[in-house]
Amino acid sequence: MSGLAWIFTKLVWPFLWPLFLLVSRFSPKLKKRWAFEKEFTYIPFTSPATMAFEVSSEGELEQVLPLIFDLLERKEKVEIFYCSESVDKRCLRLEQEYQGQLKVFRLALLSYLAWGSQRLERLMTAPKLVFCRYDFFPHLLCLPGKSKILVSASIKGKKNANSFWWKSLYSGFDVIVAASSQDLNFFKRSFPDKKNNLALCDYRIVQIEKRLEQRDQKLKQVSILQSFLEYLSPFSDKPKIILGSFWPNEAQLLQNSEFKKAIASKDVLLVIIPHDLRQENIDQVKSLIPETVVLTSDSKGDELPHKKGAPILISLKGVLCELYSYMDFAFVGGGHGRSIHSVLEPFVGGCSVFCGPRTFRSTEFDYVIGESVERISVVDELSSFYEIFSHKKNYRNIRDTNSLSEMRNSRVKAFFDLVEGVNHD
Repeated sequence: MSGLAWIFTKLVWPFLWPLFLLVSRFSPKLKKRWAFEKEFTYIPFTSPATMAFEVSSEGELEQVLPLIFDLLERKEKVEIFYCSESVDKRCLRLEQEYQGQLKVFRLALLSYLAWGSQRLERLMTAPKLVFCRYDFFPHLLCLPGKSKILVSASIKGKKNANSFWWKSLYSGFDVIVAASSQDLNFFKRSFPDKKNNLALCDYRIVQIEKRLEQRDQKLKQVSILQSFLEYLSPFSDKPKIILGSFWPNEAQLLQNSEFKKAIASKDVLLVIIPHDLRQENIDQVKSLIPETVVLTSDSKGDELPHKKGAPILISLKGVLCELYSYMDFAFVGGGHGRSIHSVLEPFVGGCSVFCGPRTFRSTEFDYVIGESVERISVVDELSSFYEIFSHKKNYRNIRDTNSLSEMRNSRVKAFFDLVEGVNHD
């Protein structure tokens, strides 16, 4: 158990909690959080689950889903504790799909001392708790008698990773699975006594591979996407570019005259999937490239232009990962704002990848650089994208469909072999 986590949970939080209770009466955000935690039925398993997982976002859930699905396929019981409202609906859908095997719980942060039914000691029946990335809630770190496992562990972006604070937190984990070779080397140097309980794997790759194996089944569920794939078929000899998770502040990329000329002459096929699907963002793209055809779940196949080659904007959620694998080039958004979105999805999907310079938070960027530096390019200035692309335009998708299932299964098996005999002291 981390000493710092114990101090916060046992000595500091009991005094802070009444203050948060008072402030929440006036703070809309805190009031909303209290309601989010309180309006939930907390009913634990009557017999112990095999493993519990803590996730704080959609991305973290994606990281650990291969492990969760493996347990569920083996008819084991699983618990998920989640923090963010953004992942609430998906967790509830999973619980509905795996009734009796899976229980999900909204993580009680503000209300931890308020309602006895939400106390983690009562709710979590699994002997092993898996954390993902870097959200180390003290209440969880201090749970007694639980083996604590950290996956996708990374020090990326932590300038003070060698500080007492971080080393104290990391020391509380019984097993650490690093996200990159650099991270693994750091943990080996910092915790030589844990060398047998350290490993390297990014389970996000496993989940992406599984989604790509099932891409045809998923896309067949949306009729307009079937028409879109047919629309792509004549372009096997032309470079196909997708702007994925595209942000409004990246629209300068579309203003390059040479790029616009290549789109108009159909020398390239352009597909855009905005990060934010609000109408004003779609209208912005249409104002820059008026001939853009917008596809939604209500679109019909005959709405695709008869004269092939017009740019396509897809206003659908949850299909970007699958669509990357049909394209040759992917510009991943976010890198000219806070941070890039997933570069692993287009890389595993076989694309040559472009992104902005804000990569400091992305362990996926490090992984891609380590695997194939020539397949990822940083675009510092949006106006220079087409020039950088022009040097690579003969590239075509090289997605490797061989042995994906075997690779996925071996990575998941290695994780469970690693944690099987681990017991918390």
